[in-house]
Amino acid sequence: MNLVRTLELAEPFNTLGRRLGVAFPIFCLAMVLILGTAVSNEARAESIPVPNGSFEEVYKPGSTTITADLDGGWTWGVGPDTPMNGAQLAIFSDGTTGPAVDIPGWINALDRPPPYDWTQGSGSVTNQNPAPDGEYYFTANGGGWGHPVSGAVESDAPLAMVEAGMDYTASMLVNGPVLPVVLDLLANDVVITPSSTVDPGAPYAWAEFSRTWNAASLAGHLGESLRIRVGWGPDATGSQSHLDMVSLDAIPEPSTLLLAAVGLLSLVCYGWRRR
Repeated sequence: MNLVRTLELAEPFNTLGRRLGVAFPIFCLAMVLILGTAVSNEARAESIPVPNGSFEEVYKPGSTTITADLDGGWTWGVGPDTPMNGAQLAIFSDGTTGPAVDIPGWINALDRPPPYDWTQGSGSVTNQNPAPDGEYYFTANGGGWGHPVSGAVESDAPLAMVEAGMDYTASMLVNGPVLPVVLDLLANDVVITPSSTVDPGAPYAWAEFSRTWNAASLAGHLGESLRIRVGWGPDATGSQSHLDMVSLDAIPEPSTLLLAAVGLLSLVCYGWRRR
């Protein structure tokens, strides 16, 4: 509901107030209720697309139409021309097979060295276990399975620009005991401290983790590009964890909308008093 529509809804109160001689405070109270509804409706989250946020896009190298079936195997990292583990082969929708795949939307976090004998990446995309959305998910080991630096990936391109008066919330589903969980927002590649967190701990069932950055925490980053980093570690404990369904939302701060609504209410009530 926009403010033009709000004024349309307010007109019956205006007319009724004039006809019945309703007291000025009662009229303004009615307007407050209407504008409050408008503010509530306007302050809805706007979803910012996170390309391949559920890791379902897996392709034959060099293609965006020939899909890949990992056939229960796992990759060494993400990005273009990502190797399959060992002698594993991906099965492509054109009937061929190959030892590498393209996983768009993500790059391997540069601060995580490859584990074991891997040539790249610190975590994997796989379909070894059921996923909450589609077939694939991202997974990495922790110190309990010999990889304390664990695994992390980052969005390969900016997702949005920091806007004034906006809060941002990133979330994802996590399953497994590896800690710490990484869910970072990067402004011009600098990690920003969140203003609030939702962290269920280390479950053995899919649970939602989230981080929120309010407008105040981003005041020094207006106009900067935003990317997401997800994963675990470093100095990770636990055996193995999975993550899926990465999302990012932008929410207008209610205070910003409220100031606009109060200003409009003042003008309307001033007009009422002059009738």
